Amino acid sequence: MKPQWLKQNIPSGKEFFALKKSLSSCSINTVCKEAHCPNIGKCWKSSTATFMLLGATCTRNCRFCGVCHDRTRLCPPDPLEPDHLVESAIGMNLSHIVITMVTRDDLPNGGATHLVRTVEAIRSNAKLKNTSVELLTSDFNGSYDSLNLLLSCDFEVFAHNLETTKNLTPQIRDPRASYTKSLSVLEYVKNRAKKTGKSLFTKSGLMIGLGETLSDIKEAIHDLSSVGVDLLTVGQYLCVSKKHPPVEKYWTPQEFDEIASIATGYGLIVQSSPLVRSSFRAKEMYQEALTRYQNKN
Repeated sequence: MKPQWLKQNIPSGKEFFALKKSLSSCSINTVCKEAHCPNIGKCWKSSTATFMLLGATCTRNCRFCGVCHDRTRLCPPDPLEPDHLVESAIGMNLSHIVITMVTRDDLPNGGATHLVRTVEAIRSNAKLKNTSVELLTSDFNGSYDSLNLLLSCDFEVFAHNLETTKNLTPQIRDPRASYTKSLSVLEYVKNRAKKTGKSLFTKSGLMIGLGETLSDIKEAIHDLSSVGVDLLTVGQYLCVSKKHPPVEKYWTPQEFDEIASIATGYGLIVQSSPLVRSSFRAKEMYQEALTRYQNKN
């Protein structure tokens, strides 16, 4: 049984349903709906959402994930998707856009070209000239060419989730993903951005409750810090169906606070609480990182 602190009100309100209708009419997917995010009501009622590109079907089958992985339902990238996203972002009056994606190992460069086109569509629209952009991407199978292509466009935050601890990765994530590969992607992006003079923050996320220990979590935080990650989200894993791994432990809010203190000790900007997900308070985290950067320079 879920503890009291994980219980949420059923999404409601005119803002929620208006946004749901608007997004449907624009033919744009959101990770809020496809990944069964527990914050969907709170975020949508405040007119915020995380857009998910390249369809609603992933080529990988991580055991924790609620996104569809039926390869027979894969579709080619929608050339109008960047325009649909821009239309939605303008309609929602967003000042910080979070863009994520399903992993598309079937596409050339893993779909990086499509993300670049989307960012360029945002940057070319005068109504979004002051809007910051955060990309939450796949590992592109570790391809530096794909990452270089992505870094050729203008965005503020690069995010890629470690997802779980080192010891649980082989059991929880798809075999094509790996703990070291994810760390190397984050490290490469940070170092490449520095070499090119690009001001870019890197971000990652952990979900806990799959059987990890506090020591395992400390190891993951240390490893993320060692590759230069600036921002970290930590949230409770929730089982979305009987086909998914069961929750091994519900970490308490007090334990999440302890984890936040550990991450802060490494200099990370962190959101750590049971219902935190990758894009939770994304704008606020970016603004805090930007302020810290400006104060140092």
